[in-house]
Amino acid sequence: MPPEHDTTESLVVRLASEDSQVNATAVSSTMSAVVALIIEAQQQISENEQLLIKARPFAKGSFEIPLDLILVTAGAMLVSSPLIETVLDILQNYFDIKRSLKGAEPPTTTTSTVTIDGKEVSIGTITLNLLSPTSNANRQMAAATAELEKDQAISGFELLRGDERVSFVTVARSEFSYYKSAPPSALPPNERDLRSREMLSIASIVFEGTGKWRFNRQGHIIATKIEDAEFLERVQTGIEVFGAGDRLDVALLIHQTLDPATNDYLNKSYIIERVYGHEKRQKQQSLLDN
Repeated sequence: MPPEHDTTESLVVRLASEDSQVNATAVSSTMSAVVALIIEAQQQISENEQLLIKARPFAKGSFEIPLDLILVTAGAMLVSSPLIETVLDILQNYFDIKRSLKGAEPPTTTTSTVTIDGKEVSIGTITLNLLSPTSNANRQMAAATAELEKDQAISGFELLRGDERVSFVTVARSEFSYYKSAPPSALPPNERDLRSREMLSIASIVFEGTGKWRFNRQGHIIATKIEDAEFLERVQTGIEVFGAGDRLDVALLIHQTLDPATNDYLNKSYIIERVYGHEKRQKQQSLLDN
């Protein structure tokens, strides 16, 4: 049997507090939640590598929780393995997205890029899975931050990595509420909303009123309302001038319902939530231009 080799990365969970005592449940639940996030991410990345998580002794008088992430590989020693780095990147991405969402539900998407609060944010599949209300790790993090919030002495927590103890995740007390379990969706279980950023070719325009514009989307004509008030104002005041073949860069909300016959979701309605840009068709150069 080939020998086993390991690669180790230090990780510290630090609770910020000016007091000499904090709630023990807050400490234990935070450690459990961070460990759950790491394990869930690792299991989705690789089944062929084993990531051990070992707790080291607490420093006296400290609310730091030292952990060792130990990657054990069979056979020849790898020069470097991306597993630990990937897991920690996903961990950082999870907390970054939570901060951006500010307690809102994560978007349902089929792409790796979504728009949150008017900004494009990249979300990997594994991070999106961790953000899901059904994720065990996500539920543990909600429970942990609830315990942290109960203790007024705790002003936040952060994750430090490596022997240099570099801070790569920071959560302030004001952000604890972002991790609370989201209420169940108001949509029936056989309906869902998807959001994506797309380029749509204009088929027909509505200059006044609340009628629906028509666009060519992936070879199909769709009718959709536009809820971007600033864009509609530019249309009504004549700032936006349109020509045949023009396209709009939009944030599109797609409402779907489940088809029992095919057990697949079908698009039922569309709403353009924001217009990012207006791309005019390029004029074809004439031979006479030369």
